Amino acid sequence: MKQRGIIRAMKCPWSRNEFLLRLMRVDEDGSERLLATSSAVTKVAAAALTRTFANSAPVRFDLEAVSAVLEIPGRTAWASFTDLEPARAALKACVQHELRRARGVLVLISLSCNSNIVHDLRSILNVVHPHIGAQTPSACITTYDDALVREVRVELLLLGM
Repeated sequence: MKQRGIIRAMKCPWSRNEFLLRLMRVDEDGSERLLATSSAVTKVAAAALTRTFANSAPVRFDLEAVSAVLEIPGRTAWASFTDLEPARAALKACVQHELRRARGVLVLISLSCNSNIVHDLRSILNVVHPHIGAQTPSACITTYDDALVREVRVELLLLGM
């Protein structure tokens, strides 16, 4: 059985304001296989991650790293910022929480269609990585968003807070 390489994120209600995220792989025959389940995350974080996978296919990401980070247990926090300058968007997202407290970080980067992907990713990751601990597992998902016009949105899901 071949895998189609389609990854789907789905929200599962956990409490009034929180969801569990499940990352699923869709096989060629249409069956789905569970890849990872997160700790309870806020509505905003769950919506952002499911939107990332529903709107368009993310630009190449490490599925094993994403699965490992999502499965880190404990409290979660969410940070997000949109700006014309990639480094400023990353910095504003980083200062919303104490990133060094996180035991895992998932970085969601949404670029406009006219972004310079290499330059923008380098700028963002050069800002984010010094804010997280050296041994902290992290994963990055990059996608394009048609709603952004020359802007970059940086979203951080902090796990194990």
